[in-house]
Amino acid sequence: MTATGTDTLVWRTLRTIFDAVGIPLSFGVILCLFFVLVVLRQAVRYCATIYSDRLELRVVRAFRSKAFSSLLNASLDFFDRNRAGNVVNDIGLEWHNAVRAFLNNIRLISNWVMMVFYGLGALALSPVMTGVAVAVFLVIGLILRGLFRRQERLGYATTVSNQLISSRIVDRIRAIRLVRLAGIEKEERAAFEVDLAQQYEVTYASRKVGAIITNATEPIILAATLAILYFGVTWLHVPLSKLFLLLLVVLRLLPVFRDIMISTQAIKSAYGALLASENLRNVLAQAVERPGGTRILNGIEQAVTFDDVSFAYGTRDVPVLSNVSLTIPAGRVTALVGPSGSGKSTLIDLIPRLRTPDSGTIRIDGVPIDDLDIISLRKLIAFVPQSPVLLNLSVGEHIRCGNSDATETDVVNAAKLAGAHDFIAKLPKGYDTPLGEAGRGLSGGQLQRLDCARALARKAAILILDEPTSNLDAELERQFRQTVAWLRAQTKLTIIIIAHRLSTIRDSDQIVLLREGRIEGIGTHDSLIRDNQWYASATAQQSAA
Repeated sequence: MTATGTDTLVWRTLRTIFDAVGIPLSFGVILCLFFVLVVLRQAVRYCATIYSDRLELRVVRAFRSKAFSSLLNASLDFFDRNRAGNVVNDIGLEWHNAVRAFLNNIRLISNWVMMVFYGLGALALSPVMTGVAVAVFLVIGLILRGLFRRQERLGYATTVSNQLISSRIVDRIRAIRLVRLAGIEKEERAAFEVDLAQQYEVTYASRKVGAIITNATEPIILAATLAILYFGVTWLHVPLSKLFLLLLVVLRLLPVFRDIMISTQAIKSAYGALLASENLRNVLAQAVERPGGTRILNGIEQAVTFDDVSFAYGTRDVPVLSNVSLTIPAGRVTALVGPSGSGKSTLIDLIPRLRTPDSGTIRIDGVPIDDLDIISLRKLIAFVPQSPVLLNLSVGEHIRCGNSDATETDVVNAAKLAGAHDFIAKLPKGYDTPLGEAGRGLSGGQLQRLDCARALARKAAILILDEPTSNLDAELERQFRQTVAWLRAQTKLTIIIIAHRLSTIRDSDQIVLLREGRIEGIGTHDSLIRDNQWYASATAQQSAA
């Protein structure tokens, strides 16, 4: 028995187990047991693969959902500092790659556990040969280490290249009119081809290294294994029975070790994705808007006041607003005018706390806006930007944005006030016409009036209009002025208008002139013409144009 190696501890243990269940131990039984174990292993691997894939998709979905929520809650500073294309790429692609890398870590751990299990079996059969095998595997790992490092560098370069391409696509979609009118399509195509070539090179290089690792690992290990077996027979004189069992163990070790190499390679190739995802997660966590206080206002009775307010973007030395003190009375029309870059839009952003002043206090009816619940604060405000922002909804759904409780009558009345009802009624499906179709056939003025209808349907206490007549002709501008006059007379709306066309705001109750971030004058149209040289000159120039 000893000569054939069947009196070893392993054989005695197997005999004891089989005797306990009443099955005679034979070579055929061992082969059947081995087959059953292999089938069981594959079944377990199948279940693990299905579970892993499902887990991967669920984790990616959860991460993307959380990232989108974080984007909606991020301060404007985040969007000032980060390119939209990078954010889209990281959420859409890199986070998926990062999750795969995370799950590969789990697979890597499970494979190492299996490696240890098989290694203990080999150790029981032949400690000396197992020690030799461990030494050989360590040498193989050191040989592959350089490839893993190169894969890590290429993974980072691939992520940077993906971000560059996504950013270029998003930027050029936004600036498509500029590209067409400037006639730079050829230059843009050439620049994009350079980006694509760079992406191709780093991605191909990364996959080439991965292919080397994946396909070279098994032959290397097999050659090393055969050498170890040859060493065991010729030098250690290991019995054939032990060699047979060792060979079975080694054959099971080969795919496990290969999987370890593949998982390690996948983790290294996702190095850039992991960095990008972690960086975006940290940045979003820091960019979350402050929740504010708990006080709630349902309207405005007195005024919005600015008390010595200053603000600067980022690390700029020159503030955009400097020591601004201003009272915007409730129920009146206040206009903000001044040269481009004087701080008008920034001042408006401070009221709903889209930005936070560096110093000073903003109050509504005497309550600091930092003490107000931020949701209730923004419910007080309806805003119409200079360039209409239209979501992919129907016309009626767009007008309801911000007031889902608006009735059909509310929607139509808001459209009539904004001067949009007539052209909406002529659309193919009226208020049910999708804006994806209507937006292409509507003029800039029609889009602006449609967005104005959305703001009016919100029924907020404060209505902010940013360059409301920039896309309107003289007749529509006259109609707009009549609408503002009607709103002032028939409602309690507090209306704030940012304007460059001074004829638009000549009937305002109060006109605030901003220059270089400071208030240079406050008064009516007539008083500012009389008392302020810049305003008088700008009015004269626009009248003569």
